[in-house]
Amino acid sequence: MRETWRWFGEFDPIPLTDVAQTGAVGIVSALHAIPYGQVWPRVAIAARRDEIAAAGFRWDVVESLPVSEAIRTGAPDADKHIEAWLTSARALAAAGIQTI
Repeated sequence: MRETWRWFGEFDPIPLTDVAQTGAVGIVSALHAIPYGQVWPRVAIAARRDEIAAAGFRWDVVESLPVSEAIRTGAPDADKHIEAWLTSARALAAAGIQTI
């Protein structure tokens, strides 16, 4: 079992340097600045992963890759949002993140 810590990235008042004091070895995070229904760019995923790694952690879990309201309600643009979600999930997998 790995101890992880939920970290909200640029929106979190607790820096990763403080998280290191907890004994955690992994981080649970997401790209909170990207609106629901948008693709998470590979460069943004890599930047977050590298930021976490530079602090001595591994990005273990993405919580969450949000499901947009358009998907939930079957809105006319739901297919576009589904494709964005799938593209983002594939990009996360390519970056080595296996748990969403």
